Amino acid sequence: MKKLKKQYIMKTIRNKKTGELQRVDDKIANNMVGISWEYCPKSELKKTQEKPSEKQVVDNTKKEKTLSKKQESRMKLKEKQRQ
Repeated sequence: MKKLKKQYIMKTIRNKKTGELQRVDDKIANNMVGISWEYCPKSELKKTQEKPSEKQVVDNTKKEKTLSKKQESRMKLKEKQRQ
């Protein structure tokens, strides 16, 4: 007998009064939706999330690479072989 993977279905809901967005499990969302909560598209939640700025992206690419002694010796050997 095969074991089935448990699938988690998520829903995005919005508070009608405050406009707060939450991503919750389908069962929890079913209980919350009613007078004060309503379903909304996931794209609304994505619009509110911060995207990394260009400066953050550049900083990530400029991180120094730390090499172990073994890696350094291999790099030196490769350079000698190329010459």
